[in-house]
Amino acid sequence: MEPKDLLFPLIGALWASGNLIFSVMVEANKIRDRVILGRDGNLTFDIEHRKMMIRNDWLPFAAFVTFACLGFGTLAFGSPYLLAKTDQASAWPIAILVGVASVLMGLIWTPSAYRDLTAMRRSIAQATDEGNA
Repeated sequence: MEPKDLLFPLIGALWASGNLIFSVMVEANKIRDRVILGRDGNLTFDIEHRKMMIRNDWLPFAAFVTFACLGFGTLAFGSPYLLAKTDQASAWPIAILVGVASVLMGLIWTPSAYRDLTAMRRSIAQATDEGNA
């Protein structure tokens, strides 16, 4: 394998990380909004259903994005080792670029996801308190 043979898979990994984060972000934000508002259009969700949406929909999305981005980054960092020792040096710049970008996407997503989770749990706690009042 030559260094140029590694270019397209690495660019593909970068594209996949970016596409993944933006696609899942849209879906995760829709779920977040349903949980916080407690409704979707004319459909109203009870507290248990909202908790279930967090547990079964939102948390898996959030975890998948984080681990997938970190996984793509790890693969990118390890990809130069697929080449002969003499060719590795020319592959490192793109591998580092793709690896750092992928890992950063996952790391930047994580605090944002935590803030969303906190907001969803707070809205459920408030709805529970209002229901008990």
